[in-house]
Amino acid sequence: MRAITKPTAVEAFKRIVDIAPVSGDIKTDESGYKYLEVETLCVHISDPVRDLDKLVDWSPLGKQAMDYYRDQLVYGKHIKKDNPDDEAKYTYYQRLREYEGLDQIDRITDKLLDFKRSRRAVAVTWQPWVDLESKDPPCMDLLKFSIKENKLCLSVVFRSHDLIKGWCNNVYALVHLMIELSRDWLDVGYLEVISFDPHVYMSDVDRVKMLKENV
Repeated sequence: MRAITKPTAVEAFKRIVDIAPVSGDIKTDESGYKYLEVETLCVHISDPVRDLDKLVDWSPLGKQAMDYYRDQLVYGKHIKKDNPDDEAKYTYYQRLREYEGLDQIDRITDKLLDFKRSRRAVAVTWQPWVDLESKDPPCMDLLKFSIKENKLCLSVVFRSHDLIKGWCNNVYALVHLMIELSRDWLDVGYLEVISFDPHVYMSDVDRVKMLKENV
């Protein structure tokens, strides 16, 4: 496992770009996409709100797409997929807020309000009865909230993580989720992103080379 500790998401992503491979042993995933593998990553961002908007400058998706994804995950907008070829039958909002009829985020907030030192403020998105056979199972599978030094902190586990098109998008939305949940009662603390099977798709190698020139 490789650990990265940086104050902001932008600085963390720059370090990810620095270690991202552009050649090596090419692998093929279950969907037939070719990629380069990276060792497991644990990224600790101590001040994730600072310079968050600058993260959009490093993503190939652009601000409009990142705001769309943020609004979908945090606020439940755009629930109906616009792309008819998208095989995903869910959004993260639905998995977090409508998990078998349970709003996990509301329950977690109530738990932390009741007992700030709780170690049980955990939400999951994985549904084994669905996702083990799904063609597009969720990559973000576990969120653990905690209060440290009177700040709302979040640790997130990804079973698989696209480092170029996915990481910036995910972090951008997750920090906004932290901002929304901490509003009026806490400051935002650290964000930790634990990525199993992080990877760079071969289709993104040229972009990685370009990003490396700007790090």
